[in-house]
Amino acid sequence: MNLLQCCVNHQVKGIVFASSGGTIYGEPEHFPISEDCPFRPQSPYGIGKVAIEHYLDFYQKNCHLPYVALRYGNVYGPRQDPYGEAGVIAIFIEKMLKGEIPTINGDGEYIRDYIYVEDVAQANLLALQNMVKLSKVVQEKEKAKEKEKEAKAKTEPEPEIKLNGFNLGTGRGVSVNEIFSFLKKIIKFPHPANYGPPRAGDLRKNILNCRLISEILGWQPQFNFSEGLEKTVNWFKENI
Repeated sequence: MNLLQCCVNHQVKGIVFASSGGTIYGEPEHFPISEDCPFRPQSPYGIGKVAIEHYLDFYQKNCHLPYVALRYGNVYGPRQDPYGEAGVIAIFIEKMLKGEIPTINGDGEYIRDYIYVEDVAQANLLALQNMVKLSKVVQEKEKAKEKEKEAKAKTEPEPEIKLNGFNLGTGRGVSVNEIFSFLKKIIKFPHPANYGPPRAGDLRKNILNCRLISEILGWQPQFNFSEGLEKTVNWFKENI
């Protein structure tokens, strides 16, 4: 909040916030997940992202500070830290290039929407250049839904676009087992993976519907999963 107030005081033109499409929706019933899916975060990280989106919405409505929240899938690519708790791709690559056997938690069928870092950078640039346009689209959708509900006298609330948030992913789910299989071929790793107990709190599946940002800005991911993995492996080979 101090940072947002500072932005207001210094007349910052707008904010692009790195939110998390991989955590804020929890485990919905339907996939791919669109922006009108209710927030059901199941981790402190996801709860924090939702809270910040609400703070941003407050400052936009009351202090005229424009913002866009890009709800990332699982970002991967060069320079990702291979020593943290998250970032399974970087962790696996670093271990496999050193000849170490990575451990897959649980059955390896945890599915995520992995997006290459260059595609994320391009989306952020487009969001900065089109912040007012993105905000207006969301506001118009909200007004249209309100009018529709009033006209039909609906008794139950309809899902709405949540704040100024836009999903950022590929729309394709990849399991941890598939990641290991891809890397095994690229690196020519001779060993099978180890399997350990599942991690508490891990969501089973997350795949994002990114049609909204595509329709408004024409953004599309330029790297498929195998291309992104090869570029990431090559970077680690040169920098590990």
